[in-house]
Amino acid sequence: MVLLGTIVNGICIVVGSLLGKLFQHIPERLKATVMGGIALLATQIERWVPKEIVDSFITESTATGGILIMAIGLNMLGITNIRVANLLPSIIVTAFAVSVLHFF
Repeated sequence: MVLLGTIVNGICIVVGSLLGKLFQHIPERLKATVMGGIALLATQIERWVPKEIVDSFITESTATGGILIMAIGLNMLGITNIRVANLLPSIIVTAFAVSVLHFF
């Protein structure tokens, strides 16, 4: 009976490994598809978004990212305790602010 249990366990391990290897390709393909779509949209962005908005977004998001990196450095030095992950939506707010300021 113990031998039968060992054989069943071995078969389950092999089948589980094969299924894991089979389903491993799904997220990889999804990631490649999404990244390819982003790359294609990035090459066509000048058709939909004016160059002035793109340039000002790059400038403002670089400044925002610099402030976030500075906060990380201050946390590492132990000077402050800023929760930088809570500030990540500031990049989206920056994009919204740049587009609003451009049209008004």
